[in-house]
Formats: sequence, C-alpha cells, structure tokens
Amino acid sequence: MPSISVIVFLVVFTVGIILTFRHPFYGIALYVFEWHNHPPYMPWGDVLPDPGWSLVISLSTLASFLMNKRKLEPLYFPNYQSFFWLALLVLNVYLVSHFFAILPGESAEKALEVLKLAVLFIIMAQSIRTYKNYQILVWVIILCVCNFGKMAFELGGERDLGFWAPNATEENGVAIYVITVLPFFGIYFVLFKKWWQRGILLGGIVLAFNLLVHANSRGAIVGLGAIAIFALLWIGGKTRATVLIGLIAGTLVFFNVSNDSFKDRVSTIFVSESEERDGSAKSREYIWAGAWEMFLDHPAGVGGGGFIELSTQYIEEIEDPKSQHNTFIAILTDWGFLGLILYLAFLAHTMLILRRIKRRTRHVKEMHHFYLEASALQLAIIGVSFGGITHSRQYAEIVYWVVALALVLQNLVRTAFFEVYFRQTETMQEQSEEEQHTDESTLREVS
Repeated sequence: MPSISVIVFLVVFTVGIILTFRHPFYGIALYVFEWHNHPPYMPWGDVLPDPGWSLVISLSTLASFLMNKRKLEPLYFPNYQSFFWLALLVLNVYLVSHFFAILPGESAEKALEVLKLAVLFIIMAQSIRTYKNYQILVWVIILCVCNFGKMAFELGGERDLGFWAPNATEENGVAIYVITVLPFFGIYFVLFKKWWQRGILLGGIVLAFNLLVHANSRGAIVGLGAIAIFALLWIGGKTRATVLIGLIAGTLVFFNVSNDSFKDRVSTIFVSESEERDGSAKSREYIWAGAWEMFLDHPAGVGGGGFIELSTQYIEEIEDPKSQHNTFIAILTDWGFLGLILYLAFLAHTMLILRRIKRRTRHVKEMHHFYLEASALQLAIIGVSFGGITHSRQYAEIVYWVVALALVLQNLVRTAFFEVYFRQTETMQEQSEEEQHTDESTLREVS
C-alpha cells in the first residue's frame, strides 16, 4: 500500500492540475509544491514513475496563462522592467554557448535551463495579481520548508539530510535554500497574529535550525549571519525591536540544537591566515585562483560545464575536476564578464525596486505590510548571495522566484495606491456635486 506521503502528493498534484486551468496562479503554487516534493529526490518517491512532474505542471501553467491572460485580475500601471536584464542574460548565455563554449552540447543544456527559469519567472511575475495569492504562495513555501525540517529530523545524519531538491542535490544547496526563505518565517510571525499560525512558524524555525545543523554547511551559516546583520540595518521603526528579540532568541535556540561537529566546522570560517584551515576551505582558495586565471584566458566565458572540464589544467593543487564553489565566480567563468554584469544588474535592480516599495509604504499604516514583505525579499536576496560565496547557486530557482515576487509586490503596491487615489478622487467628486446641488437649491430659495 502506498505511503501517506505518496497519496498526499498524488492528490495535491491532481487537484492542482485541475485548478491550474482555472487560474495560472494554481499552477505556480503547484510547481513550488512539487519542487519541494520532487518524487525522485524524496525517500518515498521510489514507488512512483517519473513522467516529468515539473514539465507537466509547467506546460499546464503556460497553457492556462495564455488561455486566461485577459481574465486575470487587473493591475494598474504594471512594471516589468526586470525582464530587460533577464532577456539580456539569456541572450548572453546562448551566445557564449554557441561561440565560446568548451563543451557546446553541455553548455546548450545549461542555456536551456536558464531559459526555462526565465519563462517561469515571467509567468510567475504576471500570474500573481492579488495580495491574497501572494501570501498563499509564501505560505506554501513556508509549509514545504517545515516539511523539509521534519524529514531532516526523522532521516538526517551527519552531513546527510535524507533527501534532496532540484538544483540542490547535496546538503549545501538545500541548506542555503532554507536560510534564503527563513526571512519569510520572521516577517510572517509579525504579520500573522493567530496562535496556530505563529505556532507553525516557530516550530518551522526550530526544525529549520536542526536541518542546518545536519547539513553542516558553512555557506548557509555565512548567509544566515548576513541576514541577521542586514535585518537590523534595514528593518526600522517599532519592528526593529521585535527583530532584535527574535534574533537573540533564535541564536539561543540555534546553539541549543547544534552539536560539537557543527561548531567545529563553523569555527573554520573565522580562522586567521596564520591558522591552519581545513582541506575544503584551502581547496576553495586554489579553485578561485585558478578560476581567475581561466577568466583571463577566456573573458567571454567557457560555457556551461567548461570550468570543470578545464579545472585540472588551471589548478595544480587538485587531481580531480572541481566546480567553482562560488556563485559569482561560476557566472564569471561560465558566461564571462558580461554575464556577471547582467546577473548583478538583475539583482541590483530588484533591490532598488524593493527599496522604493519600502520608501513609499513605510509611513502608510494601511500599507505597512508591503514594507515588511519587501524587507523579507531583500533579506532573501542577501541570504542566497552571501550563501553563494562558498557554494555556487547560479542555477538556484529561489533567486528567480524572489525577483518575480519583487515585481509582483511592486505592481500590487502600484495598484493599491491607484485605488486609494481613485477612491479619494471619487469622494471629492461626490462632495463637489453635493456642494453644487446645495448652491443651486440656495439660489432657488433666494430667488
């Protein structure tokens, strides 16, 4: 008999596909659910065939988007300027794959992967049209990460979580993903007041911390530390005190669930140059030095897979092929200087969008929730960026999800301000008509 996990997955998948054809948002939510529960990477997934679960969802969502585009909820003055950077990024990836790649076939596969992420990004950014749907999607992510934590608690061991995820097929990738979405837990603890909602969020945070201890990922800890620092710097007002209390409590809980192995590994992040580094940390120094030499020889990039192919030629200290172990170095060597500039512009433009949202909504009581949502997205970008210093996340889907959600939030804020302006204008017109009617009545009485 199939396990409960298998039955739940099949029910959610079936119902989700049906709902997708009513509104593409359900396809986005189902895609995110399936990403967190991809059967080939789950301990319960062996009993299921692999028909291409995510492909079925993606095609269904694309079809629904094209069919229902004119029926979607209206947005006032939507802005999708980030598409520009993404389009240039995709174009550069294909040009490098065609003209400069060391392994054209493998590079073309990576280019197709980037194109798929771009299509998903566009559909996500244009399909989420209400704040309710935005929150539902964030809750889907939160609940799925809670399940990650539950599985790690039940199955995890030293540097072994017992499961993987797409484009996160080892512990570092999963751990960096988890710290990237932890800001949503904190912000939603502030936004949602019911005891059961906060219970889920607090329990999820504890389970996430336990997962990080099992993963024992230095990159994740670097990213988590950066999130904590920027949270204090970027979240102002009365909420900052709540953030400070949360960080102190979280730190105490984190150290309570950690073990000696985790503490020993994390301590290697902070050793000085004169102290002995472990083999993994030292190898990164050799890899990055070799990557720089490779970039100087191939400034346009070596294409997807090219670095691993050439790594032993540029890094004398290694015997087996290695990857870059850094998001930005990976983009620089794979897709060249232009590729890195476009990727950084893609992220920087998103941070500017979120900064504008916060500036416009910070002192508007009715829209303060948008300020907090934008803060969560800012911290998510910080987390995945700093986590990517010691582990490459250039193909991580969460980056594109977060940027898409930033565009969604921008357009929701624009629409909200327009509706407020429209209501005010309508009220002023009604008052003007009433005053005009009163004046006419007065004139008639006088005459």
